Amino acid sequence: TPPPPAANAPIVLRFRGDAWTEVRAPGNRVLLSRIMRAGESWEVPAGQTGLTLATGAGQNMEILVGGQVVPFSTDLRGVRRNIPLEPRALMALPAQ
Repeated sequence: TPPPPAANAPIVLRFRGDAWTEVRAPGNRVLLSRIMRAGESWEVPAGQTGLTLATGAGQNMEILVGGQVVPFSTDLRGVRRNIPLEPRALMALPAQ
């Protein structure tokens, strides 16, 4: 078992197919809202806290924390909302 990620480990969203994706900051401020395409990736801005992810096609994306695929993201399907974009919170989410 790999060690838990650092609280400031980089988070990257990586896409293997089309997926509407939205990332919001506290106060409902939108950082990303568009259809991401296969082969694209998006790195969560460093130092941001309280971010949440919504996607319309979870099966077409994976979430990496510190270069490790988050187990929770391997079985995402369909629309998902309010996924916390915090390294330790992501790694603690149960696989679906």
